[in-house]
Amino acid sequence: MRIVGGKFKGSRLTVPSGQSIRPTSDRGREAIFNILSHGLSFKFDGITVLDLFSGTGALGFEALSRGANRVVFIDNKYAAIKSIKLNGRSIGQTPFFSIRQIDASCLPARTSRDEAAALAFLDPPYRKNLITPSLLALDEGGWLQMGAVVVVEMAKNDHYKLPSSFSLTSERKYGKSTFTLLSYGMISQ
Repeated sequence: MRIVGGKFKGSRLTVPSGQSIRPTSDRGREAIFNILSHGLSFKFDGITVLDLFSGTGALGFEALSRGANRVVFIDNKYAAIKSIKLNGRSIGQTPFFSIRQIDASCLPARTSRDEAAALAFLDPPYRKNLITPSLLALDEGGWLQMGAVVVVEMAKNDHYKLPSSFSLTSERKYGKSTFTLLSYGMISQ
């Protein structure tokens, strides 16, 4: 697995063995970042990014590669935390990220001003009904800036209830996954 774009393009990422972590495919990550960059004209320069259920950290490291200032990785699995640390060291980005070893579906309130994100990736284990509680936790904990974009990766048949503080921007299917882009606090009339 490699970073697919930006200044670290081609850098290898370590994936723990076993099936406890399901990283977003290179093709899926490339599609997500193309939609963000070209479809939404999203600017990565200087932003804070949240990578929830981060696994290897691939989505967060892709954002750093494209100019994000900081990434907050959130995962509760030891294998994921270890993988993120290894991957951050291998591309020399340890000063630009932090790791919170907590359950992303029941986040506490944000404690640091610089953790409010303009972009969040939400990639929970498939078919575990974690999308709605995670979106609610992001909202109630103050983790997102107004107008933030949230990218949700889910299995094609996964269902969730969209909290009222989010609006649907786009939805795309790639292989066995669906990528849903949401806007935070920008309720359409």
